[in-house]
Amino acid sequence: MSSSKKKKKKTFTGKIIEKGIVKMVKEDFLIDNVEWNSKFSVDRGKILKSWVESGLLEVTDISPNILKKAVDKVGVAIYRKSAPKEIPLLVIFTDTIPKKSTAASVNELAKVFKKIFPKVKTMLLAIGNDPDKINPSKYSHLDFIGFGSTLDDVWEVIKDDIEDVFKENA
Repeated sequence: MSSSKKKKKKTFTGKIIEKGIVKMVKEDFLIDNVEWNSKFSVDRGKILKSWVESGLLEVTDISPNILKKAVDKVGVAIYRKSAPKEIPLLVIFTDTIPKKSTAASVNELAKVFKKIFPKVKTMLLAIGNDPDKINPSKYSHLDFIGFGSTLDDVWEVIKDDIEDVFKENA
């Protein structure tokens, strides 16, 4: 009796993608570069969420509901460390399936961040093939769009763009 085991295909959730990107940013850019490590931080959007929850961003003319929706969709954020608070440099929205509808809604949320933080860059990442043939030029508020079949594939697509954000702000 031979039982052949079928290799389980790894399914990606938003949380797995977010944690993977945070880990890769830290490993590839912050751990070995003391200067960048002292100037930048990365998290899964927790600082942005705390600002909304504490009412820090309510001074803007953006509806609190839209602000909360935008912050809830953030997968990863890279900040420049400064006093009295960090300044977001890159906001990464993550999804498990690349679709035009996702890109359109994320584009609107990116517009919110660009209104509050004019110099922020925004990015959409998704694991999976691009069945909808998303045209990046249609999404003016997204600076980068990256897709791949695995987390490593996505990382290879966006790694240089993330490095450019660090270099521009070093």
